[in-house]
Amino acid sequence: MHKQVLAQNNQAISHEKHKKFIVSMKSNKNRDVRYNSAIHYFTNEWHTTFQLQDVCYYMPNDQIKYELCLAAYPKVIDKNNFFNIYDSFATFSHAIKLYHNTQAKDGSLEFENHPDRDYASIVFPNSDGYIGLTGVNCNLPMAQNDFNYFFDSLLFDSNDNQRLDFLKQQVTSHCFSTAQIMKLGLELQLEKNRLTFLKFALDKCFDIENFIESTQLISHTYYKDDLKVFIEDYLIFISPVTDHPNNNCYINDEAFLQVLISIKDQIFSDKQKEMAKKNIEKKCFSMEQLLEIVSIFKFDKDRLEIIKFLYDYAPFPDKMYVFRNKLKFLNSKQKLDKFLIDKQ
Repeated sequence: MHKQVLAQNNQAISHEKHKKFIVSMKSNKNRDVRYNSAIHYFTNEWHTTFQLQDVCYYMPNDQIKYELCLAAYPKVIDKNNFFNIYDSFATFSHAIKLYHNTQAKDGSLEFENHPDRDYASIVFPNSDGYIGLTGVNCNLPMAQNDFNYFFDSLLFDSNDNQRLDFLKQQVTSHCFSTAQIMKLGLELQLEKNRLTFLKFALDKCFDIENFIESTQLISHTYYKDDLKVFIEDYLIFISPVTDHPNNNCYINDEAFLQVLISIKDQIFSDKQKEMAKKNIEKKCFSMEQLLEIVSIFKFDKDRLEIIKFLYDYAPFPDKMYVFRNKLKFLNSKQKLDKFLIDKQ
């Protein structure tokens, strides 16, 4: 009742300001930037259902529209007209889901502390007996019984952004398994916030090599790919790269510098690749030195060609995934993934 009175006492965004926002948003072709600007706009300004519906038109799919409308609902001043927003969805399920999480709860944006409906479709990895890479100062996760008590005692705020801040504080103070972090992440409704939380929590995860399973919490393709790349790059960053067992095999730093110069001195990329391949064939390089050679090339196409070529000359072919971080685009990384799988 207090919220309804508060909304009635606040004025919606003026027509002129709203029109300027629409023009500004339309001028940006990046859909993620559009979404972020819309979230910021509607969570900070009182607005009408019509104004929200106007912006929904420029959102790419129903999931994005749902997340936007859910975040915007608390500042809608004409909640009695909110039923009109359901016409913005192409699928009936998203409209029902939005109704359930807004108007079906008497206008207050509340969340269930234990969304069991999400658990059925989630596969939680088992960290028992795990001996792989671990997070920072995370040698052992919280015991499961302790976690269950900890989880049941948490008091979550109804605002999703405040929930995110609260969960980040909890992760900073404890060490969790991937499964435990996933259960905490399910307490967030907005996928953008889930993505932020999972990235933040990776450092305090015990079984980091299981963390790729956390992508199950994300359905938005862009966010899911972003999380996958973040996890893979993090694993590469913390993975130790061991030198060739025969230390007399490869060249010293001074000789290696001359090799780099000989490659860089070539004017065209084709000549650079030719020079790089000749050196790789005739000399013995460590994994670190091969990474430096790959870094000479500007474009993913050339880098991928060199990476594939040096596979047969690398001292540790099973560590070739470290070269993935040298590729800028997801498509290039996927091509390398397929190449490495075919080589096994």
